[in-house]
Amino acid sequence: MFHRLFVAHRWEWLILSVVSVAFLLLFSPSTSPLFPYEPNRMHGDSTIFQMMGIAMLNGKTLYLDIFDHKGCLLFMVNALGYLLGGKGGLILLQMLSFLLTLMLWKRTAALLVSRPWLQYAATLLPLSVLVFFMEDGNLSEEWCLPWISLPLYLYVKHCMARRADLPASSLWLIGLSLGIITLIRINNAAAICTLLLCLLVRYALLRRWRYILSSVGWALLGFVVPIVPCVVYFALRAGAEGVFALYDGTLLFNLEYMKSGLDTGEVMAPHYFLKVALPFLLTAVAMGRRQWQWLPLLLAYPLTLLAIGMPRFPHYLCIFGPLLPLSLAGVMQGRRRLVLCALASLFLLWGGVHKVYYQYLHMREDTTTERAFRQEARQLFDQIPVSQRDSTWNLYVTFQAGDVLNDMRFTPMNRIIMPNHLWVTDRYANERGKMPRTSPLWVMTMDRIWVEDVDRECLLSRYELRGVTRSGRINVALYRRRD
Repeated sequence: MFHRLFVAHRWEWLILSVVSVAFLLLFSPSTSPLFPYEPNRMHGDSTIFQMMGIAMLNGKTLYLDIFDHKGCLLFMVNALGYLLGGKGGLILLQMLSFLLTLMLWKRTAALLVSRPWLQYAATLLPLSVLVFFMEDGNLSEEWCLPWISLPLYLYVKHCMARRADLPASSLWLIGLSLGIITLIRINNAAAICTLLLCLLVRYALLRRWRYILSSVGWALLGFVVPIVPCVVYFALRAGAEGVFALYDGTLLFNLEYMKSGLDTGEVMAPHYFLKVALPFLLTAVAMGRRQWQWLPLLLAYPLTLLAIGMPRFPHYLCIFGPLLPLSLAGVMQGRRRLVLCALASLFLLWGGVHKVYYQYLHMREDTTTERAFRQEARQLFDQIPVSQRDSTWNLYVTFQAGDVLNDMRFTPMNRIIMPNHLWVTDRYANERGKMPRTSPLWVMTMDRIWVEDVDRECLLSRYELRGVTRSGRINVALYRRRD
């Protein structure tokens, strides 16, 4: 098996490994050593995920002691990365995950087109779209890519083999992928759920009831493989309360967050729709006379949009990535379609080249101010003894200096580290403005802006200012309680 999987395809692994390393070094600034003073490292989602992983290494219980509305597996991966070597270990895990994604895209394209150069084109051209959706890197959508790509590969392989039924091993792997995505961010599983739903409807119309029961059984068997260990872990950490916290953070809160996005109707990435709409149209063209087989892939586009709520941020659209190689490879068959694909490729390449040039200019920017701010913030936080970190309240400093805290392996005491999470659900209403009642020894805050969110008079009367950074766009202030 090792020879068949690796040795026989060693050149594929080598080429795609180089692509994976180069891609993440350029387009994952939150973990890449090429962007050590990237401003977005301070307050992006990646910073939050790293903070959750560090809190886990510091003995905190996820969701109970510190909260973010993603699956625990995402935070565990970040913890493992820091265990291996900080951001260096984390980006190494990213490269391995992305390499698996690219290999699955290559194998999927090989099922649809026979020429190697077309296979590589279908695999690598989607990266020119993905660069716009990566944002800071190390995002939940990025970690889901291989587990979305695997079921799609198995489905296309089944269709091209013209088999009547999916084998049990494929159903088990699809269930496993669904379980892993659930533990990263359940909204990202829309394409797989669409696939399973279409298969179940098809077999129901054929009255294949026994096969439906068997399929559901094998998929559930794969689904529980990653779920059960996590449930056991949280039960051992905090009993029934820990299991409910896992359910809340992984499933319930995400559904409420999605609903809040649909209710607001806010779209911050409308110009990115074209980059998703083009492959959607290509998929429609590729359907041709293939009858129902391409229908699940076509339906996956609108249902994925529905599952992520409204794309308020470009990285929400990253989970369309695995559908792009399918669209391109599917339309590459035949000379007429090849012309259409060539025109689409030029469109995709233009966007990709523009993004690479932007990153090149970004690397050459002057980082003097950012470097000075980090040094000042580090000196400010060094005033807090390690023994008193558990009595330090982080009042939205995650937005401005979260990366500095991560480099120090610093975990503040407050559970909610993203203030907007307090307003998604009324279940957390009792935690709004809770800081004055806890009387922590230390309070770090974004000076002159966020202090008003708590009782400013109470803060200034009970605490004394110990220092303020002067080099940042927004200054960070540190207060010490008057004993």
